[in-house]
Amino acid sequence: MADENLEDRNPGAGDAGENTPPDTDGGQKPPWERDGEEFSPEKAWKLIENLRADNAKLKTSNESSNAKLREIEDAKLSEQEKLQRDLKEAREQLADVNRTKAWAEAHAAKTE
Repeated sequence: MADENLEDRNPGAGDAGENTPPDTDGGQKPPWERDGEEFSPEKAWKLIENLRADNAKLKTSNESSNAKLREIEDAKLSEQEKLQRDLKEAREQLADVNRTKAWAEAHAAKTE
């Protein structure tokens, strides 16, 4: 169902490169040359910096949303359920640490 909506919003998404004029050697032209623009390293770097800033903002927003969601979930849970959830999360973290430790030990033994 979600895939159908994507196709509606991007009608030419599946035709990538079909209408792009070929390069002089038969390959596809880079995106910045398709519109007749010259590549600008300054413009590209500014775009990268803006995208990184947007990514940082979204991460912060996501973290605060997760904290709010946790508060809402906590309000709905009994004390026993909160403790059980916290115990489950602690066990999952311990399993991740043990897995990482085992991998590091195996890797260290292999390089010796």
